Amino acid sequence: MLALIGIAAMSVWPRADAEAARALVARDDARRLRAVLELARAEPVRATALLVPAVRDRAPDVRLVAARLLARRGSREATRAATAWLGDTSPRERLLGLLVLRDAAELPDEARHAVERALRNGDVTTRLQGLELLAARPAASSGCARCGRSPPSVTRARAWPSRAGSPTPIAASGSKRRRRSARWATGAPCPRSSASSR
Repeated sequence: MLALIGIAAMSVWPRADAEAARALVARDDARRLRAVLELARAEPVRATALLVPAVRDRAPDVRLVAARLLARRGSREATRAATAWLGDTSPRERLLGLLVLRDAAELPDEARHAVERALRNGDVTTRLQGLELLAARPAASSGCARCGRSPPSVTRARAWPSRAGSPTPIAASGSKRRRRSARWATGAPCPRSSASSR
């Protein structure tokens, strides 16, 4: 597939794009990665046609960079690929999926459900990244979007014990937002909601 796209691009696209198309089918992983990075500066429509197949590249770095570039351009191909990676048994693939979804303009319901499943089955790094993503993108249908409180799936996950048997150190340090989320996970009322009800 990449080879066919590369051949077509060489005949109809500007020279720089044609060179990137040739590099995308190279055997060397580093050369393919450089080609994907070059496409970040290319005209969006032409670049997207080459970046979509690169999301299925054998090298994780190439796949990640291609998918993140596509996600920033609002491509559904990127979110679909990231959602599929979240269902993989490999922690590395799950992490790649979360990194791509952080760059996406929106978090589709299917991707949100995949992130929530990863929270239940993932390792510590995956869970931390997943919690950050859900906290930054609260579901529009939840009552938490208005007041800024973390959605229920996030607060429940924050309250889960870690594998070592101790509370997860998710909000022990860092921003005030994290510490507020940790307080709300224990059942404290959302301060904005309380103020508006008076």
